[in-house]
Amino acid sequence: MVGMDVSMFDQYVRHPEGDASEVVWVVAFNARWCEDCTHFEPVFASASVKYTKDNFKFARIDVASRKTGASALAEEFNI
Repeated sequence: MVGMDVSMFDQYVRHPEGDASEVVWVVAFNARWCEDCTHFEPVFASASVKYTKDNFKFARIDVASRKTGASALAEEFNI
């Protein structure tokens, strides 16, 4: 599983180029203070280990982190 920030999201998910455009991403938006997120995290991590392939990958974005700049991205997706 990849820890993603906004620039990585734009590069790999929103505007992929070349071979990266063939990759399907499953992205979880989470926050450490969110109880539902903490319950979902082990399930998501397990799925990422089991199902990650070259063309099918998992990532998570911490929407509460100011370092990732993800709060605006979360708002864009109504999260």
